[in-house]
Amino acid sequence: MPPLDAERCSAHARIAPSGAPFAVDVVHEASVETGRYRLVLAIDGPMRVESDGVLLELAPGESLALTAEEPTIHVQSAGRGAVVRATA
Repeated sequence: MPPLDAERCSAHARIAPSGAPFAVDVVHEASVETGRYRLVLAIDGPMRVESDGVLLELAPGESLALTAEEPTIHVQSAGRGAVVRATA
């Protein structure tokens, strides 16, 4: 699975262990397409998750799980956030 689109993502790190069914992108801001299970985690600052006109605010330590069928999301963090995506 390729990393998040660099034009739509401000990422600090990508973690994709060999053979693992997931990849982690540490981001400030990103658009994350539908089609795979996604977990969004606010690490050290609040994080905004927006999709289809719905805006959710995650406090540090909170997470949001999205199924593969749910729409593309846009995430923005005041600190660091992580997007975990299924690769298989």
